[in-house]
Amino acid sequence: MLTLYTLPGACSTADHIALIWADVPHQIKVVTREDIKSPAYLAKNSSGAVPLLEEGDWVLTQNLAILTYIAALAPAAQLGAEGDARSQAEFYRTLAYLNADFHGSFSTVFGAEYTGADADQTEKVRAQGGRKVEAHLAKLEQQLAGQQYVYGGRRTVCDAYLWVMLGWVVHVLEGVLPQYPNVQAYYDFWAQDAGVQAALKAEGLLS
Repeated sequence: MLTLYTLPGACSTADHIALIWADVPHQIKVVTREDIKSPAYLAKNSSGAVPLLEEGDWVLTQNLAILTYIAALAPAAQLGAEGDARSQAEFYRTLAYLNADFHGSFSTVFGAEYTGADADQTEKVRAQGGRKVEAHLAKLEQQLAGQQYVYGGRRTVCDAYLWVMLGWVVHVLEGVLPQYPNVQAYYDFWAQDAGVQAALKAEGLLS
């Protein structure tokens, strides 16, 4: 059976949602920031990060890899790349954009205090990070006009990933998401999804 190590609300929640959508037998181990720095966890993943997917003696890390693997395990769920070579390439382009570009834009929003700057500079660094996030939101605003899916007119692991990161915007960049009504509508749509709600409840994020 698959075991997913997840930190509530982190990018690993996207993998949790994907497992539920895929209807793949799995169990969840909810961890803390202290847990992922423990010797036992570091022996599994030396980077001390989530997500981590375990299947017997086999361990897989990195969100893009795990999401792709989950999709491949459940082809009937149609959560991953399909069709001809170009269609598959476009799917991976979307997933790579979310993983590298959009996810990466949050680095200084969350990590500004680790730059070693004083309080004023820390806020400036965080503000710069916020502007990077908003640049991506502006692109997504155009892409999601009239759309419920970020790729291909169907539910994919990309939607799980994007929804989780939009949750970061809601909780960290207060008042920003409503400035992008198409993105807000997308976020609200997926917030009502049964799989999303099940993952949030299991991680203690929804009562």
